[in-house]
Amino acid sequence: MNIFNLSKKFDYDLSKYSITKQDGIIAMIFWIAYVAILWTNTKIYTLLNIRDYYFGINSSSFYDWLYIAPYNILLFVGLLIVVKSRKQSLSSIGFNLKTSGASLLMGLIIATPILLYKILVEGLFSGVSSADILWVILYFATYMLVKEIMYRGFIQPRVIALVNNKWIGMAIVAAMFSILSAHGIRFELEDFIVHFALVYLYSRHDNFIGSFLVYFAWNIY
Repeated sequence: MNIFNLSKKFDYDLSKYSITKQDGIIAMIFWIAYVAILWTNTKIYTLLNIRDYYFGINSSSFYDWLYIAPYNILLFVGLLIVVKSRKQSLSSIGFNLKTSGASLLMGLIIATPILLYKILVEGLFSGVSSADILWVILYFATYMLVKEIMYRGFIQPRVIALVNNKWIGMAIVAAMFSILSAHGIRFELEDFIVHFALVYLYSRHDNFIGSFLVYFAWNIY
């Protein structure tokens, strides 16, 4: 089995998921609403200085996770509601059991050396307590998993259907992806470029597992 499947057409197969232009408009509205909610709560989080309240847990990573967790839950539930209301299968957002093994293996092959480099050369987790490492991993895994499903699984194919052009659709979603970075709401050129690589990995198996693992390894710090 060729897990990288380099001969496979670099594209989303939209026909088997019944994705239309209307789905593209819905995806754009969904993203705008998410940005608005995220921006609003960031202001509230900063204003109240929530991280000053430790509740007996001395870990800034715990509060990073606590801050982002409600959005992950809200976003994922919202995605499921939209997909089901449009009578589309979960496979249309990357839940493909048949290709999970190949996607997982491909992701591990690419992500493992990236993680090893960060740990051994850049000193990832150096001097960090085991408890804090747990919250760091949980924060990045939770945040990036939902983002991967949203951008590569949900938004990208629907925007392609909306504009009826693969490359223009990818550029639009790359821009959307890059202005919501770990540093807040601002454009990040690196994320713009990374989006195209993640789309490629996702499209190999119509599965988010492999692209998520690479996204996680690339961004964790």
